[in-house]
Amino acid sequence: MELYDDGHVIRIKRLGNDGRVNIVAVDCKTSYGTGIPYFHKDRGDILEGDSGQYNLAAAGDSIELVWIRDLSSSINGITHYGCWMEYKLPRDW
Repeated sequence: MELYDDGHVIRIKRLGNDGRVNIVAVDCKTSYGTGIPYFHKDRGDILEGDSGQYNLAAAGDSIELVWIRDLSSSINGITHYGCWMEYKLPRDW
């Protein structure tokens, strides 16, 4: 991701029987410099960018990921910059 990509949106919808979706996020550019992004998903789960596995429970489930460039979070002692924020449709909470 580049600095100008803030607010970028990705939509994923489950059509078939297998609900697993593998998403990997690598280097991105943020206001803090180049870093490894992370995912903020479900009920506050935070995943490193290289471990973004999603399980869409039923056919027709979908998620929307929004790129938020200037968020940061510490995961296992490593600070990650840039966040893919999940909006799940429909929500289960």
